[in-house]
Amino acid sequence: MKNSGLCFQFELKKLLIARRGWLIILAAILLQIGLGCFSNPHLYEYSYDTKLYEQYTEVYSGPFKKSNLRKMDANQIVLDKIMSEQTKPDLSSVDAYEKQSRRIEMASQKSSVLMAIRDKYASFADFRELEPELTYDLELTDYIKRFGMNWASLLCIALLVPLLMLGDKNCGMEQILFPTVTGQARIVRAKLLAACVTGVAVTAVCTLLQWILFSLRWNLGKLDVPVQSITGYAQCSLHSSIGGSLLLSGIVQVLAVPAAVLILCIFSALIRKEVPVVAASVITVAISALLTEKIPGLRVFSIASPLSCMQALAQMSGADLIFMLFFLCLKTTLFAMAAFWLANRKR
Repeated sequence: MKNSGLCFQFELKKLLIARRGWLIILAAILLQIGLGCFSNPHLYEYSYDTKLYEQYTEVYSGPFKKSNLRKMDANQIVLDKIMSEQTKPDLSSVDAYEKQSRRIEMASQKSSVLMAIRDKYASFADFRELEPELTYDLELTDYIKRFGMNWASLLCIALLVPLLMLGDKNCGMEQILFPTVTGQARIVRAKLLAACVTGVAVTAVCTLLQWILFSLRWNLGKLDVPVQSITGYAQCSLHSSIGGSLLLSGIVQVLAVPAAVLILCIFSALIRKEVPVVAASVITVAISALLTEKIPGLRVFSIASPLSCMQALAQMSGADLIFMLFFLCLKTTLFAMAAFWLANRKR
């Protein structure tokens, strides 16, 4: 046990100091800080005025009520009546003409916002038992879509793992370490453990930084309301708040890191060249993320689904979440066995 601990410490120090892994970690943290400080919501993607959307959301905020739907419908009728007015140019009253034009234009903007909010609010009627509430969520949904998967930590891991797994050969130490009485198997286990610990630590730090910076800069809305209040999450059957779901997502994301790290360890043991290993890992994660997005039915089996857990929760039940965690544990175990066998085999 003592020798195993010493091997783990040695591999960790070799990665962070001898192979300058700390520079990669520092770069990942700086990248995460940069994203948090300079990224802005894609407000231009919406076909309506987001300030008006926020104001209307505040007016009709709270749990679902049929009376609010009736108020929205009545308001929509008034707006439709204003938009149906015909502007008549009158040279003797230019100001009146411009005033009427602005009034119609404003009614059109309000109408598009009100229809968007009404559609979202009406969807709550089918899931009233989950008690969703109307809340401002434009920047939150943008945050989940763009930063649900922590790409800074994934990039960092993709660069660190080959350095650790293939470092002995590049440092000229392979012939010294593996024939020793310590045993090749013990060193391989130490490498796999060091890779997983480093990946988990980097992901946890980047995820925490990401949440702190974005929550300070973006208007993520109320986090104590049910997760079904977010646009697109009305069918989620989990009884959890938005904040609780985000916390759960972060925990699952960190727990999913060892499986992703072990895949890179398998690639390293098979390919044994750093650049192709990084390329193979990036392609694998990208394809898995694409399948997660395009084929929801295969979401639970995807490598990337735990890494983008908040997006996966949109149509996920409690049973689906339990199965995803079970399958994640199974994948991690199988990947660990495969990585150990491949790295420990005779060369």
